[in-house]
Amino acid sequence: MRVWARLYLVAGGNAQQVKDQANQEAQAFFHPVNSQSYWDGQGWPFGRSIYVSELYQLLDRIPGVDYVEDVMVHTHELTIDLSTTVLTQASSRSQTQITVKDTTGFNLGDTIQLDPSSSDQEYYTISSIEQGLKQLTLSSALNKAYGLGTMVVRPLSFEITEVYSNLEFKVNQVTGLAAGDTVGIISTHSNPENREIDTVDFSSNKITLKQALSQAPSTGTKVVQLGTWREERTKPKESYQFIEKELIRVKLKNYELVDFNVQLNLVIMEYIGEQWQLIS
Repeated sequence: MRVWARLYLVAGGNAQQVKDQANQEAQAFFHPVNSQSYWDGQGWPFGRSIYVSELYQLLDRIPGVDYVEDVMVHTHELTIDLSTTVLTQASSRSQTQITVKDTTGFNLGDTIQLDPSSSDQEYYTISSIEQGLKQLTLSSALNKAYGLGTMVVRPLSFEITEVYSNLEFKVNQVTGLAAGDTVGIISTHSNPENREIDTVDFSSNKITLKQALSQAPSTGTKVVQLGTWREERTKPKESYQFIEKELIRVKLKNYELVDFNVQLNLVIMEYIGEQWQLIS
C-alpha cells in the first residue's frame, strides 16, 4: 500500500526526523499484529476500512509538522509500476511544459495526472522529455495553475483495442486490473468518465463495466486505473483552519489485511525567505 502526503514544517523543523517519525507511525498504524500505541497494540482491526482523515490526524501530530495537505492512498500491490514525482516549479494555466523532481519512469506517450488529490481530475499526454532539465512537455496546455510540490502521477494505463458496446470492450492488456476497480475512460472527443469494473476476462482482455458510458468509446481510447483515494481539505487564509470538503473511505479486501507493506512517500515543504520551498 502506498501513502502520499505533503507536509509543511514549523520553523526549525527537522525534515529527516519528521520523515523518520512519520514512517514509524505509519508502519505501526497499519501493522496487522503489533500496532504499538494504535488499536490497543493488537494490530489493524480485521475488515476495517481506511479513513483518510485518520492519516491526516496521524501526520498532523508528528513533532515539527505545521500542517498536512494532499494525503492519498493507493491500495494496489507495490509491485505494480506507478511512477510519481512532484513539481519543482509552479506551473501556470496554458503552460505546456512542467519541471519535475525526477523524470525516471515517465515515457513518451504516457498519460499523467497532476494533483490526483483534486476531485476535478485532469489528464495529459507526454509529448517529449528533457531529462537533463527534468522537464516534461505535454501535448496540450494546462487547464489550470499548479503549485510547487504538486504531485505528478503516471497511473496504470491501457488502450481499447475492440469495442462491443458502451458497457464492454477489449484492452491491450489487463494486468493489474480487477473487478471492483475504478477506471477513467479518457476520450479525445468528450470529458473523461469514471466507471467501476464489473468483470475482467483475463483470457480475452475484455472488460465489462457496471454502468454504461454515455457513448461507446472508440479504439485507441485510453483507460487509466484510478486506485488512489483522497480527502480534500482547504485552508482559508482568513481563519487558517482546515475545512473537510470530501471524506473518502477505502474498503480493503481481505487478502490485503494479511500482510501490510506500507510505502510512505512524503513531500516536505519548509518556509524559507518568506515563501514555502520544496525540501525533499
